[in-house]
Amino acid sequence: MATRWDPKTQTDILDGYWTGHIDPTLTPEKRAAGDITNSRMVIYAVRPYHWKERFPKVNRVDRDTAAKVRAKWADKLGFLKR
Repeated sequence: MATRWDPKTQTDILDGYWTGHIDPTLTPEKRAAGDITNSRMVIYAVRPYHWKERFPKVNRVDRDTAAKVRAKWADKLGFLKR
């Protein structure tokens, strides 16, 4: 998200969306009124379509370096054993 999201222009806050009765963010007043709604945040963390061809390419680690990292840390980080 840090490289594809501008919080000012690519975020929407939507209000009045249904939530569940167990939602801890519901205030006692809203619960008493039977209002089980809250807000949602939509984050547009994508390449801008209108200039996607000019958007910087994604960085990638070459296969040899990735293999060395996996070999070095496989015993400590089980998820690397794939």
